[in-house]
Amino acid sequence: MDVRSLADALAHRFPVVIQRWHELEYVPVEWRDNGYRVRALIWASALAVGANRHRMSALTQALRHGVPIADIARALDIHPDARTIRELWEPWALGEMARHHKGKGTLSPEEFDTIRDSLIAEERPPT
Repeated sequence: MDVRSLADALAHRFPVVIQRWHELEYVPVEWRDNGYRVRALIWASALAVGANRHRMSALTQALRHGVPIADIARALDIHPDARTIRELWEPWALGEMARHHKGKGTLSPEEFDTIRDSLIAEERPPT
């Protein structure tokens, strides 16, 4: 499958991206020219973008369903506080919310506000 850019690769479903990236591992060393290296970069980049989308989507689902912050932090192996999780999640969530306006995103503005507000509330020390 010939791709010319990351955008071309991202047009494919995630399992296809994984398969194409994996197939590059079997290209004989003597065939690994600049074209190979560009394709490897494209598919590896698509793999990283796709994996991050799935990770952020799973994080959103955990937050939607009230999974405790400590459990989420432990799963992600990050500092166990709501601020760290919000700083990880919010940039992706803003993009998803923008995509939602175009009919493609998975996070509505209302859901964004609800999740973000709950994380901010958890950041504040109890009074």
